[in-house]
Amino acid sequence: MSDERHNHGSDMLVPLNVRTYRLAIANGVMAMSASRMADQGTIIPLLVHKLSDAAWVVGLVIGLGMVVRTFVQVVAARTLDTREYKKPVYMLSALIRGSMLGCIAIALWWGGAMPDTLVLAVVVVGLMGHSAGGALAWLTFNDVLAKSIPTTRRGSLQMWRRMGALAIVLVLVTPFVGYMIGPDSPFDFPRNFGVLFGVSVLGAAVGWILFAQVREARSRSSRHRLSWRQHLARGWRIVHRDRSYRRLIRVRLLMGLAAAVRPFFIVFATEVWGLSDQVAATFLGLQVAAEFAGSALVGQVSDRVGNRNAVLMAVSSVLLATAVATVAAYGDWDVPLQVAGGQVNLQVAVLGLAFVGAGMFMASLMIGYTNYLMDIAPEALRPSYLGFGAGFT
Repeated sequence: MSDERHNHGSDMLVPLNVRTYRLAIANGVMAMSASRMADQGTIIPLLVHKLSDAAWVVGLVIGLGMVVRTFVQVVAARTLDTREYKKPVYMLSALIRGSMLGCIAIALWWGGAMPDTLVLAVVVVGLMGHSAGGALAWLTFNDVLAKSIPTTRRGSLQMWRRMGALAIVLVLVTPFVGYMIGPDSPFDFPRNFGVLFGVSVLGAAVGWILFAQVREARSRSSRHRLSWRQHLARGWRIVHRDRSYRRLIRVRLLMGLAAAVRPFFIVFATEVWGLSDQVAATFLGLQVAAEFAGSALVGQVSDRVGNRNAVLMAVSSVLLATAVATVAAYGDWDVPLQVAGGQVNLQVAVLGLAFVGAGMFMASLMIGYTNYLMDIAPEALRPSYLGFGAGFT
């Protein structure tokens, strides 16, 4: 991938809209911190595993979520290419995500009176609906930003969004999650998880309302909606004609394959090593701390050096996480360690390093990959560039 300021420079260096910049940061702080109470790398895999008692179900749910997200992005791009304003679709996505997480929270709260299979079914359907809403949000949110934030400020915008959210997660969310799923929780399973999902919806709703205050600029959209055949042919042409896009897709595909094991870290810790459910909060804290540091670093790299280097940092981080997890699967790590006057199991320390790599990966990927896509996408085709970027990976 080259990191020259691509031939769509006029699209990249738009005037800075300070109001949108600030509202996007506030939106990210609230929505991203709230989302960690239903974290896709720790809380959701643990919940699905406890309801199903089978690791393969965790993999199936994660895989279905990826398929739904990809399908919705490819399909929605066809319509979004022709829309001059994308924010109304973003607000629709917020309604979808909020209602889906709310249904999950209700099902978990009353789960004690229902078979686990039925509760699991509601959770899976709700997660799929949430993935669909998230796909719409990703397409529309980034399009709105690209029209109001120049590429030289998008890295810092994502940095402040993530660092603000992660600070809240470290100080408030992680202790709350540990308390709710720990032995001293005031609620039994699955009500304790239902509380987490319910609070997550409330916090995210504040972020969505904040972004609703953004004054969206008008897009230079495509004039005509393509047929489905023409739309799919356009995606194929984009990949073949845009070398930077093609290389980015290849890199993202390889990263996705390496990152596919991340949801199984917590399952491995609880099922194979027999660690308590509360260890999810410990790993979440380590992952968040790594994301915080990674966001600060990658945000500066994105603005000052370029998004190509941010993507390369994501590659290094996911390789670290995968390598450590592989090493952890072999050998006897059940050894107590004395650290700072306390005792820590070596198992937690070793697997914790994998979560550190995962945190760095998430920070690098979310900042570098998305910003690079927006750098190389012409405004009239930006939804298709983003949507097919998900489809091909």
